Amino acid sequence: MLFESWTKNTHLAQNQHLMKIGNLKELRHKELTSKTGERFSLSAVMTDLVEHKGIFVRHEIIPSGRRTSAPHSHTAKEEMVVVLSGSIRAHLGEDTFDLNEGSFTTFVPGGSGHFLENVSEREATCLVICSKPNEDEILYS
Repeated sequence: MLFESWTKNTHLAQNQHLMKIGNLKELRHKELTSKTGERFSLSAVMTDLVEHKGIFVRHEIIPSGRRTSAPHSHTAKEEMVVVLSGSIRAHLGEDTFDLNEGSFTTFVPGGSGHFLENVSEREATCLVICSKPNEDEILYS
């Protein structure tokens, strides 16, 4: 089972609604594509499975040569990216930053368009952790 309520100890059963347990290896990823058919990363929204309302977390598998999205920015959403494996190039406007396993970066609302790209020979994985504002507009560059 992907997510189990935390009920292994009977004295903790009263807290089963407070905690869920899962495993990244068991997530079901969906391939993201652009409106033009470009194939992006494989993504699994972790927080949908545990019904979090204030944050948005997804696990990304980025095959070699692919991006996570088209260049974009947000009007309200804040993002943090944590590289779990492999190497990723973060793009912010015309600037690029190489991130390796254990590295993290953030993107704040507004400003230049951003996206992640795998320019290495092997697959890369990361967690994308975002705020979940009531109103957010995505602006494509």
